[in-house]
Amino acid sequence: MGFAETASNYSVSDGVGNPINASIDAADHSTVMLTFLEDFPEGIPLTLTVHNIADENGNILSSGSADFSYYTLHTYDIVIDEIFPDPDPVVGLPAAEFVELYNTTDLDIDVAGCVISDGSTDSDPFPSYILPANGYVIVFDDGNADLFTAFTNSIAINNFPGLNNTGDNLQLFDPEGNTLHFVPYTPDWYDNAIKDDGGWSLEMIDPSNPCQGDNNWTASVDPSGGTPGYINSVNASNPDEAAPVLLYAYPVTADTLKLFYDEALDVSSLNASDISIDNAIGSPAGLIWDPAQPDRITLYLSPALSGGIIYTATVENASDCSGNISTGFNTATFGLPEPVAPGDVVINEVLFNPSTGGYDFVELHNNSDKIIDLGKLIIAEWNVDDTTDILESGFASTSGRLLFPGAYMCATENIDNITSTYFVSDLGNFTECALPNYPDDEGIVVLYDQTLNVIDQLHYIDDWHYALLDDKNGVSLERVNYAFTTQDEQNWHSAAADVHFGTPGYQNSDFGVVSAGGTVDLEYSVFSPDGDGYQDLLVISYTTASDGYTGRFTIFDAQGRTVKALTNNFSMSREGFLTWDGVTDEGTAAPIGIYIVYAELFDLNGNVEKYKKKCTLVRKQ
Repeated sequence: MGFAETASNYSVSDGVGNPINASIDAADHSTVMLTFLEDFPEGIPLTLTVHNIADENGNILSSGSADFSYYTLHTYDIVIDEIFPDPDPVVGLPAAEFVELYNTTDLDIDVAGCVISDGSTDSDPFPSYILPANGYVIVFDDGNADLFTAFTNSIAINNFPGLNNTGDNLQLFDPEGNTLHFVPYTPDWYDNAIKDDGGWSLEMIDPSNPCQGDNNWTASVDPSGGTPGYINSVNASNPDEAAPVLLYAYPVTADTLKLFYDEALDVSSLNASDISIDNAIGSPAGLIWDPAQPDRITLYLSPALSGGIIYTATVENASDCSGNISTGFNTATFGLPEPVAPGDVVINEVLFNPSTGGYDFVELHNNSDKIIDLGKLIIAEWNVDDTTDILESGFASTSGRLLFPGAYMCATENIDNITSTYFVSDLGNFTECALPNYPDDEGIVVLYDQTLNVIDQLHYIDDWHYALLDDKNGVSLERVNYAFTTQDEQNWHSAAADVHFGTPGYQNSDFGVVSAGGTVDLEYSVFSPDGDGYQDLLVISYTTASDGYTGRFTIFDAQGRTVKALTNNFSMSREGFLTWDGVTDEGTAAPIGIYIVYAELFDLNGNVEKYKKKCTLVRKQ
């Protein structure tokens, strides 16, 4: 027996040499544990040679050898390559859920101890199974084993997680609990309204680019409904040639910062020294990347952030799992947010009657000098008959987004739909979230903080749209001025035709900064209500010397005939404005020409102030 515990009787090829210790297992004398000074080289075929080894009866093995290799699993070495969440109706596949795994390496890998999870249920560890290099294996619940007898390359496991038809966050772990692959699939990944109803599997297009998400998955085109155990029917080259883009940064605390990218990252080569933050912060003290959230990095900062400062983070050498390294779009601004108060954020644009197949949106504007955390706000709908009844609500942002002073943020359920319908100046000014389904005729948009204090609200009516519009579908209502009351009908107008009837994420087409220099004044004396977004409204501003004034504003043509009664004895604030869209009292378009704005202001003592302002209406020929 002493020969078996002689370290010099063992040798490993490729320069590894002899072990430093050899010991027989006390429980199993047929097993010898060899300990080497250095780690084995990964992925290299090695040969163990033994000589002069005796058994307990004195029989000697003069010489023998065995081949082996050592390999530690890395992220994406084994990937989830096919998903079958909905077996009903049966097309041709077994009537049971399964996933298919693919070995992306050139080495045979034993999957023993791996685990698959949906975030709430973890499977039992996999049994030993050698997954060949570039090979496939089906994984399913052992209760359905009789349905998979025709498939030799398969693994039946206990406690296989149920695959939700509505989508799931599938995660494959190695035996040490490290994430090998994360797939947050949804029915939209099928890109097929018929196949996502059941009977068809989801297949990865290009397994060499496993972190592209929905851009690299689609419904199987195999007549049986899927390809369990062999190459996918949609297999094709689908390279990711775009470098990752740094979208935004969010400070979780004063010393913890999250960076959000537009795609999954591979941070194996990213160091803290590759990241810098201005205003004396420098490089982070450390960073963490979670494969379950592969599109973001968490940074730990020292020193901590200070309030009232806008910082910029710059990241060099950020790479996706396809090896594309970011050389641009690698900066993001951020700062510590402050508590929001009523009026700090205002409702600035609303699309409540989208075109067929379209989606509502609500645009917010930061009307303060604060940095606002959108994750602390709630966009809701009130019942127009009982404003204490909140019908629906949704977070403006669920992932932590900041709204900087003077900035815009458009909230919608489908960013792609909005950006394909309207001109977009900056995709960073959008957030995708659950929104109430606002009525087309009349509704109330309300913006809360998390304690349900009202920050702003708008009770809109579809009659507020420009009267000469032939079709209001797809036309947003835009706020004219931030400084004046949200609920003032005069402060809203239909978006211009030249911007495709909406300006989500940037300054409104009908925006006007109203002058308060005179008692009654016009923002400009020439206006053109033709829907091109340039001076479509005649903006009439006013100021009063004290509270309690009543006003009457009327539009006359050059012959002194009444064209439009803008107001009739309305209570005036100390300052405000009115607008005229060029539509007469009869609902027709006023002709080109010169018009007179006649204003009568009455104070509480019966004194009357009268003003006349001349304007010119022009239209495109």
